[in-house]
Amino acid sequence: MALLGEMKKTCDRAKEFERISDLADNLEKAVNRAGEVAFHLGTLAMSPQVMTAFAFSHPFLMALGDVTMGWMLLDRAVKAMAQTAEKSAEKSAEKSDKNAAFYEGVLRTARFFINSELPVTMGRFNAIAASDDSAEEILDASFGS
Repeated sequence: MALLGEMKKTCDRAKEFERISDLADNLEKAVNRAGEVAFHLGTLAMSPQVMTAFAFSHPFLMALGDVTMGWMLLDRAVKAMAQTAEKSAEKSAEKSDKNAAFYEGVLRTARFFINSELPVTMGRFNAIAASDDSAEEILDASFGS
């Protein structure tokens, strides 16, 4: 939960910049969903459905990794926005053009990942939350002899 709290702080900082506030909103939804699903799996793990919870532990870690990557990219975008604001005030010549291109790349990388990968991750969280117990309930005889 501490990690998710840090992610939310980054989302709050990103909302200060109009250009990336939509990314902050999208990531925040994924962070919130990660917390909900983590709680759900924890509840399952303390119930008779413990094996179902374990069956979804790897998919959950993969989805949480996606959210973590989105967070790291958004954090870089926040720093790029701050640098861009500083540089535009200075108006340095050729060097700032190179830096501006770099910062633009940082922003576009975050935009691409958060807008194209996190929707898939949200689907994974939904599948995990559904907690289908087929993997646990399959009979040994179902594998043949």
